[in-house]
Amino acid sequence: MEREYFSKKILYLMIGNSIQSLFSLITVIVLSRILTKQDYGTYRQVWIFYSFLSPLFLVGIPTSLFYFMPRLSEDRKRIFLFQTTIVLFVAGLLCSILFYASAKYISYYFKNPELKSLIRIFSVYPIFIFPTAHLSYFLITINKHHISSFVTILFSFLLTIGLITPAILGYDLKTIVLTPVFVAVLQFLISMIYYFNWIGKFSFYFDRSLIKNQINFSLPVGFANILHTASKQLDQIVISFFFLPSQYAVYNVGAIEIPFISIITVSIMNALSPVISDHHNKGNIKGVKDLWFKCIRTTSLIILPLFVILFINAKSLMIILFSQKYVDSTIIFRIYLCLLPLRTAIYSMLLQSIGEVKVITKGTTLFLIVNTFMIIILVKIIGFVGPAIATVISYYLLGLYYLSEIKKSLKIDYADVFPWKTFSHILLISVFSGIITLPIFYFKFSPLTHFFTAGIIYMFIYIYLLRKFKILVSDEVELLKRYLPVNFVFKFLKSK
Repeated sequence: MEREYFSKKILYLMIGNSIQSLFSLITVIVLSRILTKQDYGTYRQVWIFYSFLSPLFLVGIPTSLFYFMPRLSEDRKRIFLFQTTIVLFVAGLLCSILFYASAKYISYYFKNPELKSLIRIFSVYPIFIFPTAHLSYFLITINKHHISSFVTILFSFLLTIGLITPAILGYDLKTIVLTPVFVAVLQFLISMIYYFNWIGKFSFYFDRSLIKNQINFSLPVGFANILHTASKQLDQIVISFFFLPSQYAVYNVGAIEIPFISIITVSIMNALSPVISDHHNKGNIKGVKDLWFKCIRTTSLIILPLFVILFINAKSLMIILFSQKYVDSTIIFRIYLCLLPLRTAIYSMLLQSIGEVKVITKGTTLFLIVNTFMIIILVKIIGFVGPAIATVISYYLLGLYYLSEIKKSLKIDYADVFPWKTFSHILLISVFSGIITLPIFYFKFSPLTHFFTAGIIYMFIYIYLLRKFKILVSDEVELLKRYLPVNFVFKFLKSK
């Protein structure tokens, strides 16, 4: 019963995050189609600067609720929630001031005069959005997972509608950038109503020791988030610095993440992490290794075929989603797709499960340093595609570093740190299935026809070869049916 309740809570969060990813993708598709490359690139530069700046002020404070709320009495929970909201409001105000003051310099370095006024319009956004940053975390700590999922979906929907409506109606870029501010105000009001309704009447005072403990807890987490964000956004910052907004738009569209991939991996790893941790505490290294291998094998069966079919159909997909004007994004999209084989495992979650948290911070720091140097070198040598190549290479180097640290921690050989044989078999079958579909592209079909025809044929070949070489087991068949549109393939092959 408890396990079913736990699974239900995870399902609520998965649904909320999945729909949020879908709304984000819809926003990108609509805006990239309606706006010119220049305007879309400028719009994205506003967001990329905010995404880069905001972790400096949030410093992990929202996630601190997971640690403190379960440990506090009911009265202190109310105080903690109230003062956290106040702290986040002040952080948002400081972020807003810096955002406004930096507009002139960002506009200059990004070689985009229009950016100055847009950043100053958008600078109001942090004031209202920061005090709502901990709402989902708060709801989870009071076991309101369904409400957390609902507000995630609601706010994502409002933001999507707020962004695409003025674009569809033909309003200028200033109006499009202003609408998130109105959505943030609405989100702020809804959050405050919920906060104060839950807090009720209480004698408020600032608990200095609690604030101090919260800051001490949040700073290391915030530092890791800052490193992660800087690492993730660095290539796009560099592209904005060296190239025009219209060129940045092409890069940004190509660098888009595939929705749901990380959700699949995180969901599977979340289910196995507590068990892995338990095995490690008991000294059962074989149990840790077996579950780790199972996680990678399971995700590989889903992610590797998606990697191959999307790589082959990249051009068609870019045209289908973003129109012919972003066909040049194909090369960037294909380079970023090369990260998918690495996404079959979340090395940091295994390191957390076995208590090697410091390794993650060290790895992220090293990644940022290596990636910075590689991006700067390759953008000058190769040009436009250089930062994407540098980022992918840096992520693989980080993966190798994490594997070496896992090897040391578990005291095992490199042969036992990763299921190399199983991974290679699935990858070879995925690639071979893709090669067989290549003749389809000699026919002059529309991009949509190419994409779906190649996809259907690919799924038949991929599933057939998995069964032919007896790689699939029964529970994996059910997993593929759940995450990939292949149920009809199994029924067809079963009838043969």
